Amino acid sequence: MQKAVPERLAIKQSFYEQLRAVAPAHTIFASNYSTLLPSQFAGYTGRPEQFLALHFANSIWKNNTAEIIGHAGTAPEHVQAVTAFAQAIGMRFHLY
Repeated sequence: MQKAVPERLAIKQSFYEQLRAVAPAHTIFASNYSTLLPSQFAGYTGRPEQFLALHFANSIWKNNTAEIIGHAGTAPEHVQAVTAFAQAIGMRFHLY
């Protein structure tokens, strides 16, 4: 699942707290961050190991670039799954 809500801490916290109640157990939470770090929200999902950032860079139609950014608690298999997704949709990607 990919989400895009305003870059305001309180809004994102509320969003993830609500989402964790309805998201299936296998959901990988991917934030399209701009100024906030994945580690700031991972705990609100209730599944921090399944949380990372998948940021589509500016001018995506021209550059096809995505940044994949985990945090200390992101499980490697979820980084791999999101990397495979980025490849499947034709993105060049950077892992951080």
